[in-house]
Amino acid sequence: MNNQSNRTGLAGGRDSDDADATPDEGAALIKIFLTLPAKARVRLLEFAQSLTEPAKNEAAE
Repeated sequence: MNNQSNRTGLAGGRDSDDADATPDEGAALIKIFLTLPAKARVRLLEFAQSLTEPAKNEAAE
């Protein structure tokens, strides 16, 4: 069975486990990020940071 994703968008429909972004995809994400209002950018960065905190806490134990 084919495990190919049918989703489209910035990732071009690639599988979600393909974490390698091309330079063009990175540039597109930066442009989108910069178009967000400042408050939304701060909240997005705080959210992204919160995703890494559990891993830091587990490593410290």
